[in-house]
Amino acid sequence: IGLIRLYRRADPTVAERHPELSVEIAEAAEEMDLEYALEHLEGLTARARDGLGRIRRIVKDLRDFARLDEGEMDDADLKAGLVSTVEIVAGLARDHDIEIVTDLAPLPAVACSPGKINQVVLNLMINAVDASRPGGKVTLRARPHGSDGVTIDVIDEGVGIPPEIRGRIFDPFFTTKPVGKGTGLGLSISYGIIQDHGGRIEVDSAPGRGSRFTIHLPLRPPPKEAGPRFPADPLRDGR
Repeated sequence: IGLIRLYRRADPTVAERHPELSVEIAEAAEEMDLEYALEHLEGLTARARDGLGRIRRIVKDLRDFARLDEGEMDDADLKAGLVSTVEIVAGLARDHDIEIVTDLAPLPAVACSPGKINQVVLNLMINAVDASRPGGKVTLRARPHGSDGVTIDVIDEGVGIPPEIRGRIFDPFFTTKPVGKGTGLGLSISYGIIQDHGGRIEVDSAPGRGSRFTIHLPLRPPPKEAGPRFPADPLRDGR
């Protein structure tokens, strides 16, 4: 900035000795709004640094969220993944005027595919935000469950789920969202992922008072057994 201002002090000399060049310099300075840039350059640079910092944090959150583990089970710190998931959904929540509340207790290590668990929680949180009214709240809560498992709750204060469709919400391609917004696969895929980890998803909901989806995960999944991926009544564990 200082160097440019020194050059600007030579404007009268340039205008006297090289008028055509002076006109070109003036036109270029006006086109790029040089005076504004000089006045606000430090602020613009600071905002650029802040933007790069946010991009770096977003990339880190996405890497933590994805955890490209090639499907292998590994001991994972689920709390770190939950924090990254909240950061990813925070923008959507702000757009909908929804407050995200986290209540995450220290958790024991869980043998799992962390990226897949993060995917489930992200699906549930997006659904919770979509179901909430402006000014509402979505809560993500995690707790140890006894000595052999953990529970993760996604709670909203939204429209709730009518009784007549509660038994279908985990069915593939079933959705109550407008055409073009939902595929109807998020909850069914989530149910399958948790089932593959030896866990279950419970639902407590009623019209007008919101919903609570609770994920139960064992610390160590049991050996896989052949059987149907989706039960006839996926809510039987939670009602």
